[in-house]
Amino acid sequence: MLEIDEKIILLLDEVKAKTGKSLSLIPRSNLPVRASLIEEANRKKITIQYSPEKCEPGDLAYELLRAIQLNDKEWLNATSDLKTNNEAKKWIKTLVYMPWILFELKRRGLTLKGILLDNFEVNLEYLKEEESPYCHIEDLNLRLIFSAVNYAFYLLTKSEVDYGEKGTVYEELYKMKDPKALKLGEETAKIIEKNKCLTPIEAKNALKEIFSLVKI
Repeated sequence: MLEIDEKIILLLDEVKAKTGKSLSLIPRSNLPVRASLIEEANRKKITIQYSPEKCEPGDLAYELLRAIQLNDKEWLNATSDLKTNNEAKKWIKTLVYMPWILFELKRRGLTLKGILLDNFEVNLEYLKEEESPYCHIEDLNLRLIFSAVNYAFYLLTKSEVDYGEKGTVYEELYKMKDPKALKLGEETAKIIEKNKCLTPIEAKNALKEIFSLVKI
């Protein structure tokens, strides 16, 4: 059950201050949490839909921190010369921004284990059932990038979440079904770890390296 405590209230104020946008929390029952940017009376507004029963404080904080990254001038200016408007680059950008979010959550005494574990288990079941990750995507290069980003995300969050034996199964399935994406995911994760990605400039440097690595 979600409780809006002082940590969340302070973060709500920070989002409004750093993005210059109004913010609305909208209780919903079907989704744990989801953020979106809408236009209302010619002004952009950040809305966070959440389930009071399913959403944990760390889950809500994750979406609020993402709202800062995607709308704060410092983060926007750092990557303004990088074209990140296609889906592959958006996925990579989300991955590169993850270390800063995890760092900020720790700094605020919050954790994100619930939503990370839920996403992992969905991916694991999908991986068990499909011939290869993202096999529904016709573009082979795009399929490889999505799969590699997915595996890199798993590697970067292993220290935050105890995936246990399921993690071992996940790794073995990737070795068997998509070894090329596994290798690319490992290289991508190493670039992010090397650059740390705790500041907009570090994130920009990592984005440049990864875009070059995957040739987009």
